[in-house]
Amino acid sequence: MNKPPPHYRNLQLGRLKYLAIVVDSREAKNTVKINQLLYWLKTLGVKYVCLYDIDGVLKKLFAPGMNGSRDNNPGDYLDASANIKALDCCQKQMTIECISGSDGKEGIAKAANLLCSSYLNGDSYTQENVKSEENVKSEENVENEPVFTETDMASALKSIDAI
Repeated sequence: MNKPPPHYRNLQLGRLKYLAIVVDSREAKNTVKINQLLYWLKTLGVKYVCLYDIDGVLKKLFAPGMNGSRDNNPGDYLDASANIKALDCCQKQMTIECISGSDGKEGIAKAANLLCSSYLNGDSYTQENVKSEENVKSEENVENEPVFTETDMASALKSIDAI
């Protein structure tokens, strides 16, 4: 498998809690590329990945490998057994979730987009406005880093009528 490009090898991902990636449903059918992506993320140290495609292609392709087959041998369940075995290898070192448009999580994506847009437009979702014990200790390293609280997320969800 390919290693990440050199400029991505020294990323500080210790604070990264969750990474969500939107995958085009046509590209989601290319399990080799999806597995390369997962392997690359595993190499970078990402521990939790959510893959979203609107049509649920990833969910259908990887469900047997993620849930285990009837005989608990996920590698033999699909024709793409090598790809499922690679997924299984990645899955032992990181949590992988596949979601689709039918899961009802579009509201979360819209709310996240709203929060991101607000931040990019200069609204008040920055580290400078949120003081916590951790932030005070490392304040010089995280200036202008976005910080979103549960209240911010709830407000964004309400504004798009998701709750």
